[in-house]
Amino acid sequence: MDTSTETIKVVPPGEGKSFWLLGDLITYKAVGEETNGGFSLLEITVQPESSGPPQHWHREEVEGLYLLEGELLIESGEKSFTATPGSFVLAPKGIPHTYRNLTTSPAKMLAIITPANAGKFFEKAGVPATDKSTPPPPPEPEKLGELIAIAQEHNIEINLPQMV
Repeated sequence: MDTSTETIKVVPPGEGKSFWLLGDLITYKAVGEETNGGFSLLEITVQPESSGPPQHWHREEVEGLYLLEGELLIESGEKSFTATPGSFVLAPKGIPHTYRNLTTSPAKMLAIITPANAGKFFEKAGVPATDKSTPPPPPEPEKLGELIAIAQEHNIEINLPQMV
């Protein structure tokens, strides 16, 4: 498919480069190279009973999450709320946040990250999703330090106490 910024891009349902990261299936719908660095758009499927990513914050990016299906517990610092389909969450740069799926059904959301700097994090830190139906096993504890280093390269800070 032509990814030139001089033509429109159509990504059909179920398509896009996909990666598994900490149990989530991340599918690229648009990346920085296609948006002149303006934003990345990701579709994220959160597995049932998933603890989600550790609480983290972006040094340079703003992240917006729009829940399409399911239910997620959204946490920021000591605050939490339940997001249902149609809910939108805006995480400004520097604000810690995470999400968890406490239900027995998958949840699906769109994430927009602007500018697009953090978008490549998922490709570098994740595992290519050759099978989109079954997540790989969780990373070994010794791999978590590598994940934190990759996050820092992409201006993402991880709340270390949650990683232990």
